[in-house]
Amino acid sequence: LDRPFSCILNQMEYSLSHALIALFLSFALCAFCAASETGLFSLNRYRLRHRAKHDKRARRLHRLLSHPDKILGAILIGNVFATAVASTVAHALGVHYWGEIGAIAAPFVLPIALLVFAEVSPKTMAALKPEPTAYATAWPLQLMLWLFYPIVWIVGSLSTLLLRLFGIVPSNRHSHDPLHLEELNTIVNEANALISPYHQDML
Repeated sequence: LDRPFSCILNQMEYSLSHALIALFLSFALCAFCAASETGLFSLNRYRLRHRAKHDKRARRLHRLLSHPDKILGAILIGNVFATAVASTVAHALGVHYWGEIGAIAAPFVLPIALLVFAEVSPKTMAALKPEPTAYATAWPLQLMLWLFYPIVWIVGSLSTLLLRLFGIVPSNRHSHDPLHLEELNTIVNEANALISPYHQDML
């Protein structure tokens, strides 16, 4: 009897380790998606365009941001997938170890954990350091875009159709908007430590 019982215990530990690994990976993917989204869309576009002339990593980022609908689609698909996996695993663990109480507690505990560890913290970090975050996540995002491209295309086409029903025509024109005179004046004034007063007046 000892051998079957030990086999059952080993199987339970094996299943638990798999569940914890799946939960950790789903949290990591959620955090990655949150940080990459904030980092990418917090970048200084004019600085990025300038660096793209002589930096391969900047060119990669610039290409990604030239199709914001596609990259957003890949990020959101990854986020939804990871959240679904985390929810399923957390519910299964709650039911297995605490029964009905675990099933009731899981929908309340998991969102708080996701908000703290996979949303607010990575987004705050990316907002404080957008350039390092964007450069670090560019390759994985490109890989996600390749992997999820069929789903991204379907979701993007459906969302574009829905927007057209409301009279909105999506385009990438906003990524190439020129600076207005007032905006340029603000940039020059904020760069007073880098530009001499004489050149500020000229600009």
